[in-house]
Amino acid sequence: MRPSTSTAKCVMSARSSDTKERAQPSKPKTGWPASGQPMPSLLARALALLYYLLAESHRYFGNRYALKSEQQKAIRALDRAIVHNPHYARAYLERGILYWREMDQPRSAIPDLTLAYELDRNLIEAKFNRGIAYQQLRAYPEAIADFEAYLTDGHHPYWREYAETMIRELKEWTSEP
Repeated sequence: MRPSTSTAKCVMSARSSDTKERAQPSKPKTGWPASGQPMPSLLARALALLYYLLAESHRYFGNRYALKSEQQKAIRALDRAIVHNPHYARAYLERGILYWREMDQPRSAIPDLTLAYELDRNLIEAKFNRGIAYQQLRAYPEAIADFEAYLTDGHHPYWREYAETMIRELKEWTSEP
């Protein structure tokens, strides 16, 4: 025996509302910023990763062949990655590094490096690179603070030694009459 049309509509309506409730996460996932913004969809995160990888290839060829145009393409690809996933800390970090190192725009790097660290406190290299950007801008107290923060949590021996050397030299420069 076939159910009546009205019964089928009620069952269909109940099922679709159950699906909608299950599709909406009730609370942020672990590690997700509690900013009230919804987590990007799987497709958006996949596209962000794709653009991130594209940026890395542009950056590689830009460094390999000294092509500023490839560095600019890398920045544009990272811009797109961030559009698809505004909480992609690694994309902000890499774009910040591109700005200060390859494009010689340390002022543009600082907001990206700051946001990268705010989004992921494990990206201590964001503090280190922001220290270098501040150093390029001759904002020595800020650079010293970032290098000291790196020494607190950073573990890479080469970069720790670099940070210690920079702190020593910057303190000497700022203490001169």
